[in-house]
Amino acid sequence: FTVAGVAPAGFRLAAIDLAVDIWVPSMMQQQIQPGSNLLESRGNRSVQGLARLRPGTTLEAAQANSSAIAAQLAEEYPDSNGEQGSMLIPLKVSLFPQSARAAVSAMVWILMGVVGVVLLIACANVANLLLARAAARRREVSVRLALGAGRGRLVRQLLTESMLLAAVAGGFGVVVAIWTNRLIVSLQPPLPIPIDIDVGIDPTVLAFTAVAALLTGVLFGMAPAVRATRLDLVPALKGASPQGDGRSWLKNTLVISQISLSMVLLIGAGLFLRSLQNAQSIDPDFDASNMLVAALDPGLQGYDEAQSDEFYGQLMERVGALPGVRSVSIGLSVPLTFGGSRQWGFSVEGYDFAPNERDNVDYNVVGSGYFRTLGIPIVAGREFTDADVEDAQPAIVINETFARRFFADRDPIGGIVNTMRGERVVVGVAQDSKYYTIGEDPLPYVYGPYRQVNATQMALHVRTDSDPLAVVASVRAETRNLDASLPLFDAATMSDHVGNALLLQRLTTGVFGTFGSLALLLAAVGLYGVMAFAVAQRTREIGIRVALGADGADVRGLVLKKSMSLALIGLAIGLALGLGLAVVIAGALYDVSPFDPLALGGSTVTILAVAFVASYLPALRATRIDPIVALRN
Repeated sequence: FTVAGVAPAGFRLAAIDLAVDIWVPSMMQQQIQPGSNLLESRGNRSVQGLARLRPGTTLEAAQANSSAIAAQLAEEYPDSNGEQGSMLIPLKVSLFPQSARAAVSAMVWILMGVVGVVLLIACANVANLLLARAAARRREVSVRLALGAGRGRLVRQLLTESMLLAAVAGGFGVVVAIWTNRLIVSLQPPLPIPIDIDVGIDPTVLAFTAVAALLTGVLFGMAPAVRATRLDLVPALKGASPQGDGRSWLKNTLVISQISLSMVLLIGAGLFLRSLQNAQSIDPDFDASNMLVAALDPGLQGYDEAQSDEFYGQLMERVGALPGVRSVSIGLSVPLTFGGSRQWGFSVEGYDFAPNERDNVDYNVVGSGYFRTLGIPIVAGREFTDADVEDAQPAIVINETFARRFFADRDPIGGIVNTMRGERVVVGVAQDSKYYTIGEDPLPYVYGPYRQVNATQMALHVRTDSDPLAVVASVRAETRNLDASLPLFDAATMSDHVGNALLLQRLTTGVFGTFGSLALLLAAVGLYGVMAFAVAQRTREIGIRVALGADGADVRGLVLKKSMSLALIGLAIGLALGLGLAVVIAGALYDVSPFDPLALGGSTVTILAVAFVASYLPALRATRIDPIVALRN
C-alpha cells in the first residue's frame, strides 16, 4: 500500500474510540483481508454504510428512502435480502453493540452513583467539622454581632471560608486526576481490538469539577454558617457552652446519614462479591484447565480456502505430536470471548416456525476432535472426524437445546437442517455449554466442520498435560516451520478467557468494595469527630459526674449509649435503602438473592464494629477527665 494521506492525530470512530492506525479503500478489502470477498458475498451483512444527512432532511425522511431501497433489493435478491429491511441509526449508537453499550452505560452510572455517595459522606464530614468550628468561635461571633456586624455579613464570611475550602479541594482533585491519568489509560480492557481511552482533563471536566466544588461548598457550608450566627448573645459573650442535646440535632443527622449511606455501599459490595463468587463457581460445561488458545489467519498471506484447510490439517498434526500436548483442534469462535456472535439463517425439515419466531441460529466452525479437546460430551451420534471433508456428506452437530426445540420427540441423528451453507445432516448432539456469557440461559447452537464450512482465520485449541503457556514457543515454532511469515497471535489460556467473561462483575465488585471501604472510613472519622466534640463540650458535666462518684464504666456507657444509638439509627435507614438498591441490581447478580443473609449480615456487623471502635476512643478519653480541672474550668 502507498500512503495517500495522514489523518489528524485525534481522529477516531466517534462511539467507541477504536485505536485505528490505518485506513484502506473499501474496494481493496481483499488485499487487506486475503481469502475473503465481503463485497461480493451477498447476505454477509458485515459492511456498515455511513451517510451524512442533507441540511433540513429528517431522519424519518431518510429512513423512508432507505426502506424503499431495501424493499427493492428484497425483490431482486429474495434468497439473501428477502424479509430484510434497513434501519438508520445515529453513528454513536450504531458503532457500539447494544449489549456492550448497555453494560458500559450501567457501569458508568454505577460509578457515578457510588462516587456521588462518597462525596455526600465527605461533605457531611466537612459540615460537621464546620459546625464544631462554629461552636468554638461562638464568643468571636457574638462579639462581632454585639459590635454591630449584620448576620448576613457574618454568614457570607463563614460561607466564603467553606467555599474556599471546597475550591482548594477541587483543585487538589484535578491535580490527583492528572497524576493518575496515565494509569487509567494503561488499563486496557481485554478486548480483541485496542481501545483508545480518552480521559484527558478538558474544559468540560474542569467546568464540572468547578461546579461540583462550588455547589458542595455552598450547600454544606450554608447550614453551619447560618447556625453559627443564631446565638443568644449574653451567654455567648460570657463564654458559656451551649446546653442540651436538642441543639446538636444537625450534627447527629449528618452522622446518621453518613452511616446509612456507608451501609448502602457495603450492601452493594457484599452482593456483588457474593455474585462474583457464584459466577466463578458456575460450570461453563467445558474444561477450561490446561488449554492454550491462539489465533491464526493464513488468509493474511494469500491462502485460499483449500490452502487454509490444508495448512490447518498439517498444523494440528504437528502440534498434536509435541511433548505434553494431549489433543488439539481448531475453532472459528472461542467460548466466552468478546468476539461477538455468528449466525446462520436456517430451517429444519419437519418443523414449522411460529409467527415472529427467530429463524437464525448461532454457530461455530470447528475441526476434528474439537469436542474431545474442550471436554464437551457428545450425548448422541458422533463428533466431526478427518473424514468430514468437502466431498463428503455435509454434516452438522447440534446442541441439546437445539435438539429439544426443533426435533422434539424425533431422533435428531440423520435429521436435515437447511442453512445458508446448504443442506446438512445432523451427525451428533453435543451437550449444552456456555458460549458468550457465564450466566447465559441455554440457547440453540450448531457446529460445522471446517473442511466443509471454510474460514481462514481460526483459533488453535491445544489441550496440555500441564501449564499451557509452556508450549507456546513450540506451537509458534511449528507454525513457522509451515510458513515463516505467518504470525501466531492472541495466545492465552482458556482460563484467562473464562476470567475475562467476569470482567464487568470484577469491576463492579471492585468499585463498590473500594468506595464502600472509603465511605466507611469517612463515616467512622465523622462519628469519632462528633463524639470527641461532644465529650469536649460536656467536660464540665462529666467532671461533676465523676466528682459525685461515677466510675469509668458509667462514663464510657454514657458516651457509648449516645454514639451507638446514632449508629443503630443510621444502620436501620441504610438497611432499608440497601434493600431497595438490592432489588434494583438483582438482574445483574448471579444466583444471589437481593436479601442474601451473608451480604446483609456482613455489612451490618462491619458497620457496628467500626462504629463501636470510633465511639470507644472518645469514651475512653472521657474517663480520663480530671474532675478538679473540669470543675475549675
